[in-house]
Amino acid sequence: MSLDLANSLLTLLATAAAMGLSLYSTLAVPGLLAYLNLLALPDPLAGLAAPHVWSALLTLALVEGGVARFRLADLIWNVLHTLARPLAALLFVSAALPRAPASVQWMAAACGALFALAVHVYVLAVHTASRTAGPRPQRRGFTLIQLAGGAVLSTLAQLAPPIAAASAAALILAPLPWLPRLWGAASLATRSLASALARAGRTASWEHGPESLPRWARRALQDDLGTPLVPLRSAPVTLGRIGTDWPYYRGRLIMPHGRQPIFIHHRGFRPRLLRLPQAEGSADQRALVETVWIEAATPYAICLAPDSPPASAVLAALSGRS
Repeated sequence: MSLDLANSLLTLLATAAAMGLSLYSTLAVPGLLAYLNLLALPDPLAGLAAPHVWSALLTLALVEGGVARFRLADLIWNVLHTLARPLAALLFVSAALPRAPASVQWMAAACGALFALAVHVYVLAVHTASRTAGPRPQRRGFTLIQLAGGAVLSTLAQLAPPIAAASAAALILAPLPWLPRLWGAASLATRSLASALARAGRTASWEHGPESLPRWARRALQDDLGTPLVPLRSAPVTLGRIGTDWPYYRGRLIMPHGRQPIFIHHRGFRPRLLRLPQAEGSADQRALVETVWIEAATPYAICLAPDSPPASAVLAALSGRS
């Protein structure tokens, strides 16, 4: 592999990672700088310097910043970009390597899409966590960090490819210790939008009887109780918060008749059961993702997608009123 091709790959892959932060500022700022003769773009990317291209991208970046002010629009925008950012990265990298061998071109394009998706999952998780899982201040200013980070990283990729590649690697690898909870938060928003579209306004309700549980959950519950399963009702939910932890576990809330509520989920390859205390709480009853907050000795929050019962019903069950 020639040195020029290696530098091109570092530039493109760093830019692809930046597109996971913000597709529009990542492409707009290098295009604007090239138009002002402050930056030289390679020939395959010279089209970004066209005024109608970078001005349209800047407009979309401003729209992205404005959308972040509104909860529902912010969630939907970021879920939809789960497809847009990786796909744009794939097309961007493949189009920028017209003279490279086909195997290198498509391998680089696949890596670019993967890098953009990894960074986007982190971004979507932060947006989801700031909008769900109980009363707390929102993380304001994060969208501005995204827009600025994408612009800086993509510009650095043109000026100093090795430094940009190292920065992109840090951006992808640093959050890995928190990957399970980040994935849980990101999948909550994605699943909620898909469920809302699939259900088309239909309201979900409790599922009754042990047969409503998956087989692994029935076995784990019976082993834990040590008796035949009693009458129960259950629902798919996400445990967004417990105490000071924000796990975003996807599982099922089980209400056995005359017993303490149980949350059951897979952690690793084993089912885990967590008994939830009943106490007074509140429900935000907001669009797309509802959150039930229970003020127990160890407070916890249950996040509900459209395939879960209404927040009022879950709150009544967890507060012992039904």
